[in-house]
Amino acid sequence: MKRREEPKNVIRIMSTNTLFDKTAADRTPLLYENYMHYSPDIIGFQEINKVFHEKLIPLLTDGEYAMIKAWPHESRKRESEKNSISKKYPAVNYFPILYKRNRFEEVESGFYMYRSTWTETKGVSWAVLSDRQSGKLLAHLNTHAAIILSSYVIENLTPDLDEEWRLDNCREMLETIAEIEAKYPAIPFFLTGDFNSNELSPSYGKYIESGFADAKYVAEKKSTHNIGTFHKLGELPQRGEDFYPIDHIFLLPDRARVLVHSIETRQPVLDASDHCMVYADVII
Repeated sequence: MKRREEPKNVIRIMSTNTLFDKTAADRTPLLYENYMHYSPDIIGFQEINKVFHEKLIPLLTDGEYAMIKAWPHESRKRESEKNSISKKYPAVNYFPILYKRNRFEEVESGFYMYRSTWTETKGVSWAVLSDRQSGKLLAHLNTHAAIILSSYVIENLTPDLDEEWRLDNCREMLETIAEIEAKYPAIPFFLTGDFNSNELSPSYGKYIESGFADAKYVAEKKSTHNIGTFHKLGELPQRGEDFYPIDHIFLLPDRARVLVHSIETRQPVLDASDHCMVYADVII
């Protein structure tokens, strides 16, 4: 399989929701083949359950990738996690970040479950990485935002409750960004994830209002428009001017350039998960 060839100063950042259903083990080889095809330098994952930690992650870490050290631990629970709507605390990091170890070195990393989430599978992993080529630092925050499914039994459920939760997720993320910024001033920030909200939602708008840009709108060479990212396994997502992605890559546009933004719809990608892989080629 031909690997991508890019100038050495370009960093490819990917967001990928792997779908942790009963077919996870069967789809692992296809997911791995896709990562080898796109060869991202940094990957933000969602829905990495125990099966994927046992089968998919070792394929990557036995090769050129390292996983950030941040991991859930009862003794390190934040106050917000103790007060989370979720009654369970995660046993694994469902949304880890992996990076190419020959390109980056981990400086610091963190993990937390959201306070506004029904399940323990929603939260944030973050890392400050040092580029071995340039010595520059960057911050990457990866998330899986809250959603309310019909199977959840929630008292006093209102139509806007899940978006209210996602707005609170956004507030937690922005608080984390401010903490990192205070320690590492003026470094580039990249946010990846399944935000479970499209471009018309208040939570998406909150990121934009806070100074972040959607990579697809600032890409200099090409970007993907008029298509969603969530789809039935093996099928194309919905297309057209009225369809928007829920998987995004945000950045501070005055601290990094985006060359390419892509929502991938190759058949191997569609067969591997129910979310398209999204990547951005950037220069810091």
